Amino acid sequence: MISLYLISGEFENRLPSSNQNLGGSPTYDTWFRGDVTLLGGLEYKIPKIKGISFKIETDPFNYLDFMCCGEGKSPESVRLRSKDSNINYGLTYQYKDIGNINFSYIKGNTWNISFSFGFSSNRSVKKEKFEPKIVNNNYGLDKKNEFYRDLLDNLNSNKLYLQTANLEKKKVNLSIDSEQHINPIRYTKEAAYITNEVSKINNVEIDEISVSNIIRGIQINEIIYQRKDLDNHYKPITLIKRDSKIRNPYNEYNFHEFRPIAVFPNINNEFSPDIRTHVGSPERVVFAGYGIKAVTEIQFNRNLTLYSSINHSIEDNFDQKVSRPTSVLEHVRTEIVDYLQATSNTTYISKLNLERIWSPASDVYAKLSFGLLESMYGGFASEILYKPHGGRFA
Repeated sequence: MISLYLISGEFENRLPSSNQNLGGSPTYDTWFRGDVTLLGGLEYKIPKIKGISFKIETDPFNYLDFMCCGEGKSPESVRLRSKDSNINYGLTYQYKDIGNINFSYIKGNTWNISFSFGFSSNRSVKKEKFEPKIVNNNYGLDKKNEFYRDLLDNLNSNKLYLQTANLEKKKVNLSIDSEQHINPIRYTKEAAYITNEVSKINNVEIDEISVSNIIRGIQINEIIYQRKDLDNHYKPITLIKRDSKIRNPYNEYNFHEFRPIAVFPNINNEFSPDIRTHVGSPERVVFAGYGIKAVTEIQFNRNLTLYSSINHSIEDNFDQKVSRPTSVLEHVRTEIVDYLQATSNTTYISKLNLERIWSPASDVYAKLSFGLLESMYGGFASEILYKPHGGRFA
């Protein structure tokens, strides 16, 4: 191992940076300077014992050097951060593909046990069968409007909410919104299949069905299906994807003939448990509390939405924690304990913000948010995204 100070004496000592500020300034003149140490580890799978490994690693860090802010140099921190050895070792047991149990001896003075769990997205997930019930309602309208009304009822009953539709020259264009599907090939195929079945019961001849997804008033995509591919909805998705055409129109749904009236404001409420934690304090590993919260979403129009979360704390032990922030930076997250204690056994607002999302131009998306964006943080934020349809970069 060769130290860089052999090249230049400037690398021998790590001195305070001339570029150091309160935050956000890279201290580049301290990089690759100071002492050099060995950092590494080994893992040995124990034969004849399935899933067991022995691990050993070097641990050159002096954890007392990381006490510049936050907790401060409390007696508890000094005791927990002290180290008697630069070698850590332990055993790991891997249980199938679910996760690991680790039992180790670290810093020469501490026994440690940890658990890790996970899953692989490559596993096949059993999908619910798509078995839509197509209903023929007789509204007594002309052929075209009867088709539109049946299409609206049958798509909505399958949680594929019809936004607009247009029937012209054996081609149907429709736009939908879905709250439970994230795969555009899947939900557009299901919408196209229902459209095809509705056209049959209404004796409407079509050759092509174009389905667009609308999110917050923005037309995200358009996938075009041929009617002949939709007679059997069990046809594999890969074939549907290969045979379909995908394009990116710019909010063409605004010019569709059938446009059901969306009732605004749309108000959604939800009550759920609220669990709060503070992890990693020297006095105790976990401080926690529980309560209840009411989450409300009010959509004033397709683009403008108000989000709120009103919480009520029922029980916690945050009062047993002493806050000693010593950071020279502005105390924001550093004083989270003070915030937790201030909201103990009371009702408080943790989120209240107004958000607008829109598409000012083709392939351009924008968002503007204002209010209490999350716990302890309020203000305004804006984002703009340029994402060419079909492009690899954004």
